[in-house]
Amino acid sequence: MMIFNGGCMEGRSKFKKIIKELLKNNNASITAENFICIEMLLEIIYETKQKPSDGWILLTQYYKYILEDKFSEVYGRKLYGLRRKFHNMANKSNWIINLDEYFSLDINLRLFKLTGEKLDKLSLKYLVDRETYYEDIIYELTNAKTIKPFFSEPGYTRYYKVLRNHRSVSEMTSNKVERSLNIPDALVNIQNDKLPQYKPKIELSIPSNYNWKNIYDRMGSSWSKRPVFKIINEFSGNEDEVKYKNQIHIAGDVGKGKSNYKIAETVRLVQNFGAKVGIIESKVDDVINTVRLLREVGIEAVPIIGKSDLEKHADTFIRNAGRKLERLGNISSEDFKELEYLSGFCIAAVLAEDNDITAREFPCTKLIDEEEESKVCPLYNKCGFYKSFTKLVSSQVWVATPHSLINMSVPKTIDPYERSFYEAFHDLLDIVIIDEADGVQRTLDDLFITNEDLFGPSNSILGRFEKLNEDISYLGIANSESLAYTWQMNFAHLQVLLPKLNRMVANTEALKAYLRREIITSFSLFNDIKESLKVEEYTQNLEIIKKLEQYLDYANTYDIQNHSIKHEFNELYNEFVWVQNIGKVEEIIKQRIVELFNQYKVIVPKQKNIDLLYAKFELFIYLVQLDFYIKVLSRDYPLIMQKINNSYEKINVYEGIRKSLRSFLTEPLTGVIFGYKFILQGKDNGEKISLFRYSGVGRRLLDHFHEIKKEIGLKGPAIVLLSGTSIAPGSGHYDLRKVPEYMLKSFDEDSKIEQKLLMKFDEEGNLIKVSGLKGEERAAALRKLTRYLIRNIRMELSYWKEKDEDRKVLLIVNSYDNCKEVGKVLRNSGLNYRVLSREIEEKYDFSKELLENFKIESGDAEILVAPLNVISRGYNILNEYNKSYFGSVFFMIRPYMVPDDLQSYFQILHSRLDEYIAKGKNKGNSLGEVMNEIRRLSYIDLAVIAQNRYWKTLDNDFKRNLAWFTLVPIKQTIGRLQRGGTNCRVFYCDGAFAPEIIDNEPLSSKNSMLFEWYNMLNENRNNLFIEELYGKYLRGLEGLIMEVNNQQFEGEGYTNE
Repeated sequence: MMIFNGGCMEGRSKFKKIIKELLKNNNASITAENFICIEMLLEIIYETKQKPSDGWILLTQYYKYILEDKFSEVYGRKLYGLRRKFHNMANKSNWIINLDEYFSLDINLRLFKLTGEKLDKLSLKYLVDRETYYEDIIYELTNAKTIKPFFSEPGYTRYYKVLRNHRSVSEMTSNKVERSLNIPDALVNIQNDKLPQYKPKIELSIPSNYNWKNIYDRMGSSWSKRPVFKIINEFSGNEDEVKYKNQIHIAGDVGKGKSNYKIAETVRLVQNFGAKVGIIESKVDDVINTVRLLREVGIEAVPIIGKSDLEKHADTFIRNAGRKLERLGNISSEDFKELEYLSGFCIAAVLAEDNDITAREFPCTKLIDEEEESKVCPLYNKCGFYKSFTKLVSSQVWVATPHSLINMSVPKTIDPYERSFYEAFHDLLDIVIIDEADGVQRTLDDLFITNEDLFGPSNSILGRFEKLNEDISYLGIANSESLAYTWQMNFAHLQVLLPKLNRMVANTEALKAYLRREIITSFSLFNDIKESLKVEEYTQNLEIIKKLEQYLDYANTYDIQNHSIKHEFNELYNEFVWVQNIGKVEEIIKQRIVELFNQYKVIVPKQKNIDLLYAKFELFIYLVQLDFYIKVLSRDYPLIMQKINNSYEKINVYEGIRKSLRSFLTEPLTGVIFGYKFILQGKDNGEKISLFRYSGVGRRLLDHFHEIKKEIGLKGPAIVLLSGTSIAPGSGHYDLRKVPEYMLKSFDEDSKIEQKLLMKFDEEGNLIKVSGLKGEERAAALRKLTRYLIRNIRMELSYWKEKDEDRKVLLIVNSYDNCKEVGKVLRNSGLNYRVLSREIEEKYDFSKELLENFKIESGDAEILVAPLNVISRGYNILNEYNKSYFGSVFFMIRPYMVPDDLQSYFQILHSRLDEYIAKGKNKGNSLGEVMNEIRRLSYIDLAVIAQNRYWKTLDNDFKRNLAWFTLVPIKQTIGRLQRGGTNCRVFYCDGAFAPEIIDNEPLSSKNSMLFEWYNMLNENRNNLFIEELYGKYLRGLEGLIMEVNNQQFEGEGYTNE
């Protein structure tokens, strides 16, 4: 019997070493780390009578959603610690493999034995007090350790940088150069305040009937004249006390005081209670503006901005300040305050005389010592770039974007716990105000659809796989490890497949336009083929569709159990891959597909491009193979890396999730989903394939922000969700999980939204439709529609002049390319216009960074042409009276969800997570059964969503989802015209808004998205929040529909006027 004391760090280290030796002496392939994890998890499984095979689920967030709260209360602390340390075991395949290895060990080494599904606890013969050690390790894992940075010493040091010289991606060359410097002793002072581990939270609230005028007066003369707002409790209809507890949701329409609340409440909380406040803004421009507004009222706020954003926004800021100087002849030093953090310089680069260094290249943690090890720069607390970070300890307000919150970590020189800002906000702030919360929800979801080069550049995934393959061969482990051998065999398949796929894409002209779509997936390609074969009409085509569906199963991610593809189309794949290069390979493969179609008696319906159908079929055969082998290789990649390096952390880049977030992020509903983007670079340069990966339910980081450490008893900040479009019943994109309790209202008069249908017919009497068209057809339609609208645009400008308001016109399209097409027509119109552009190439081009100063920067332009997704959220374009500059908007496109937009698809799935969990719990008894049902349902829905292409064919749920998806950006854009309580006029010009109008059909939900918008808002008319947020818009839309339908009913028909 071996007795061991595991009660100290030295003892724990020795304990782990003994386990390693025991496993090695028994020729065990399981690592000591995984052995420890399994035994600690099996203890919970044994006590709670869960199935051992379901143990991996206990390391995910799903156990909290599926099991009762009491389970988390008892075992949450232990599972929190295990999840942080052993998250690699939260993978079903990895868990099962290691569990099998554990139970294959000598029974004398184990604490448990398994008979069928029955788990029994054994009397120990070795390390009999190991459970004491296990308790000790949980204590260690649930109490954060400080991390001491290793600083470079004064004196000589150096760093490397890569010089890039390129005109295009294909011409890019890289040169690694060394920069040396001498750090003077006198400059080095590494003493500074550090962030604490945790800050106890202050209980905060707003008193009932609070008079915000008192705060406004305290904030200065520029605030004293602002309209006062009030916060109404939904249930009582009164200004009751607002208690900041856990998470609250405050909604407010445009101009009702959301921005005023955000700044005034921050001032009140900081000055009255000493609270530490966080603010999340949707974009960097808003971070800069919020920091400026707070500075102007005496509050120091720290902007949290990534290196990649600094230079771009510094340049914009300098340009704006320069133009202001030109206009006014003199500006104060206060106007340049933002440059203190936007133009942060690097002292190390100055000492190295590295004059062309960029912010991304700052060697903050990359100074090289004599042993070629990276060290932290000791000049950080004098560095311009770190200036804002050094204020994190003393500053009362932190301001970030969702991107910086998730993707940035607090520098280890400031935070000895090296947390992500997401975790630091939770631990150290009292309250976090999240502006445009519905937009933040969407961004968080999108952040976990990541992309990487699969095939192309040297650092692609294939390149990394090749390195691992070389390591396996060099070490010779494939001879003794079956997993390594299998991995090499699977990788060999990939090495054959990718060049073939590359050649096929490069040489198949029919595919070029098709592959310019955002993302191609196996299931979207299957749906395209199914749609082309029209199985509802040609039922004999069902046989081959069923075969294709069986083959598609090998691409399913929710439960990969096959070790190889066994399907007749696998033989077809082998034929395609190994076809002899005699004559034209593409023609030989096409002929083989024709033969297969004849074999299955396929009837190919008449279509514009039958070669495209054959090319899609061939591509589908390859993509299922690619999906299967990429997923199998990625599943086993961490296991092989562990065997070689004994370190799971070395595969972070493949995992796609930062280590600091893994234990907080809800794992992907379907398992990992892969999508592909083909970059067509031409035959001479080769093709590039980018891999898109879905890796988690980002919105749950928002839902649980206040309680991510509830399992270990640490309370989070109060979260305030703030938005004007976050109530959207039935929307997977905008509706927040948290039901709103409060409504922001102001004492300003309500503005009116007048709406008109202004579609046009061409000379031949055809309705001009833009949406649904592609390429040159779309461009030609936009140019034609613009020509017909010029008269109406002039009339609108005259309308506002006659009302003595002199407001201008906004033309909304779908993309920057669309903007250019409209601009081509306006060029000869004599109108003073600007076109929003990525690149400023002509005098009419305008940058989005200057939008909030549009009146001045454009020289009082009368018209702005802009993409919907750019203009819809966050820009306040005002005149000199702080009223909306634009009075009329022409929607020249009908918004629609982009086909194969995985980000939108997964947002819909994420909105249904609670529904999947409820259905899973009704159907299954064990954790595994519930989890399988959740994955099955979500995968089915994903396939269904991918098939919905045309409005008329949509099911009711998806039609409602799509209606909200399209309405919200329209409503947000109209909000740009309502600032300061102004009235506005709205015109829907794309024939796609109501295509049946040409047949004198009245508007209905069946034929018009406008009517569906009306329907869903009207259904919720009695909802206080819907009425407050959408009431003015609904009344304007109602007037439009009545006017159009009356015209149709009276037989007048719709005219061009």
